Amino acid sequence: MVYLPKWLNSMQMIPIFFLFNQDITTLSITANEYLSHLSQSFVANKLSFNLDKTCLVSFGTQREYKFDIKIRTVKINNVDHCRYLGVYIDRDLKWTEHINQFYKNV
Repeated sequence: MVYLPKWLNSMQMIPIFFLFNQDITTLSITANEYLSHLSQSFVANKLSFNLDKTCLVSFGTQREYKFDIKIRTVKINNVDHCRYLGVYIDRDLKWTEHINQFYKNV
């Protein structure tokens, strides 16, 4: 399943996608292929990624897998949690990190 980018306005785009597969190798290959096509589309439309804000979270895995996912030649960081539209989402889909960040800012 792939969730395609949502257009906010004509100049800003928040790409987010979810891929599912039982085989980790197939999942990694599929993700790299998708990002390659997305990157080519961005270049063709004179858009760019903010690679400093781009991250990879693997949800619900029993073991930690370190995927080798790249956009062009830049490796995407594997993280335990990420911030998306002001909400911190962690790999276990719990609210702990979001609550911790909320208390830090109060």
